[in-house]
Amino acid sequence: MKTGPEMSQVVILFANGMVFFIGLGCTVVASLLRALVKQSLAVSVIRIFGIFGAILVILSSAPFPIWVYAVWFALFTGTLLCSGVFPRGTRITLLICFCILSAVLCLSEVRYHFTPSLAIPRHKQLCVIGDSLSAPIRRDDHAWPDVLAGISGVTVMNLAVPGNTTKGALDEAKTIRGIDCSVLIEIGGNDLLGDMSADAFSRQLQTLLKEVCVPGRYVAMFELPLPMFKNGFSRAQRSLAMRYGVQLIPKRYMTKVLGTPGCTTDGLHFSQAGHDLMARSLLPIMTEGH
Repeated sequence: MKTGPEMSQVVILFANGMVFFIGLGCTVVASLLRALVKQSLAVSVIRIFGIFGAILVILSSAPFPIWVYAVWFALFTGTLLCSGVFPRGTRITLLICFCILSAVLCLSEVRYHFTPSLAIPRHKQLCVIGDSLSAPIRRDDHAWPDVLAGISGVTVMNLAVPGNTTKGALDEAKTIRGIDCSVLIEIGGNDLLGDMSADAFSRQLQTLLKEVCVPGRYVAMFELPLPMFKNGFSRAQRSLAMRYGVQLIPKRYMTKVLGTPGCTTDGLHFSQAGHDLMARSLLPIMTEGH
């Protein structure tokens, strides 16, 4: 089967959120070095290194409020770029505050990158609500929900519809009313790539989760890989997942497939190898629910 180019590794680093940690590390290292180094040429190199890291952090789409970014950047500026205008005691205070805030941001974000545990009951049907990434595009393809059913022993109902949006997925969600099942949601990519605002996405996702998240039903959802300046989409997913008790699947599961050679047909849609890889990636994190 013909396959297309995979996403570049630079794009993958932004999409899976790892660029945030790289940038944060660069800024902290630069700030610490600036406090120790006095030679002018070395200071210039350190500043360039730190500015590069700050740019990565700002472009990373980590879903922190604007005021958090503003405070963080103000401290960064004080420790790295304007340290010469402050007395030594003030410089030390700024450096400590910057390092503490950076550590807090790192710990706050890293918890969304931990390997999850999908407590999907083996005796219940698993319903997948998704778009073209979960649906077979070609007639002879087997989409990853069907592959997962074959290798896990779980009965899977694949309700994914190519081109589906969060609003459209509500129709599929209504078809499983009253069914004793678990639900796996892979939706929002078409909203993200379109002209939808983060607020509109949040409202539609909340409507979908209200329909799906009924008492006694286990629900998991793929977190969307994000392009730059799309923080609001991640903020909506995370806050609503917490509100409705939905298990988030880290972005790296999706970007792993998108970035693996031969796993996409056009850099975005899965080839059969991509569907197979996604199913194999999910199998180890599926645990027997109770």
